[in-house]
Amino acid sequence: MVLWPFRLLFIGPELDDELAFVHHFHHHPLNVRLHQVSVFFIFAALQVALLPLPGHPNLIFAVAYLLFYFSLHVPTALVWLLAFTLQYALALVVHHLFSSSDLAMLWFGSGLVAAVGFTAQIIGHRVFEGKFPAFRLFEAFVTTPFFLALSVLFELG
Repeated sequence: MVLWPFRLLFIGPELDDELAFVHHFHHHPLNVRLHQVSVFFIFAALQVALLPLPGHPNLIFAVAYLLFYFSLHVPTALVWLLAFTLQYALALVVHHLFSSSDLAMLWFGSGLVAAVGFTAQIIGHRVFEGKFPAFRLFEAFVTTPFFLALSVLFELG
């Protein structure tokens, strides 16, 4: 049971209901794997895009996600802590390789990576699940990444 006010963001009565909804749209193993990879790179692209901005919005974004996920399930939050750490490291490497003086190119590249990731997910839904994604914003950007981290934990045993 979610005790935080975040509970108000769920459409279903509990987190279990939200995860059942997500599982309904992500039950084929290849679609789940495709989502695990594409969500990682979409979030990495966001880290790259936000890194040069003042005030560290990339870190604020990661901390907000982690606080929410830690309120739900510590092992899943730890998976995302590792993912955000790798994404941040990747963002630092990208900024080192491509001068941040060319901010427009970094943002274009980030947008392109994100667009490819979202397109891959839509194709995965159509090819492997036989349906379009649900397109619920909270589910797409919060509950599905949580579900994907849970699936990693299940795969690891």
